[in-house]
Amino acid sequence: MPSANKENIGFKNAGQIQIVETLQKRVSMDLKEDQDFPRIVGRFTMLRRGVWHDREQMCWAVLEPECGTLSLWDYPPSVEDRADLDSKELLSFSKSSSSKVSLGANCPPKLLKSLNLHTLINFDSNPYFKKIFLSFEGNMSYCLTAQSHVVFDEWTQNLGGYDMP
Repeated sequence: MPSANKENIGFKNAGQIQIVETLQKRVSMDLKEDQDFPRIVGRFTMLRRGVWHDREQMCWAVLEPECGTLSLWDYPPSVEDRADLDSKELLSFSKSSSSKVSLGANCPPKLLKSLNLHTLINFDSNPYFKKIFLSFEGNMSYCLTAQSHVVFDEWTQNLGGYDMP
């Protein structure tokens, strides 16, 4: 939707222009709320910042729009999520998770983080490196690197649909 200005609307009063811009934002937000976002999943490398060093950890991300959450797991949490992955991909997750698989143990996947999408304040991405940058209220930031361009494109398209202040 083009930005309101004197030329394209015909208003001369700055107050009228501001009202129109506010209405445009509300309409845009209503459109975004009415969109039906699917549950999507994907394999990512999550950058974890530490005091002395940074480390990367393989994680399984689940975006659930109906619940308004983004969950990061050490291993795909549902049977359906694991069904599309071959054994090599499953073994690429954290050592504790892969040992669960190789030993056949019946240990549940570990939830690393559950994030409320209503607190998402910034979303950015770098398509060349397949990186997704997310900032949430409370000074929480995450950098996720998608394992493929297909996963990256799907996630950026869906995350870009969320309203942010």
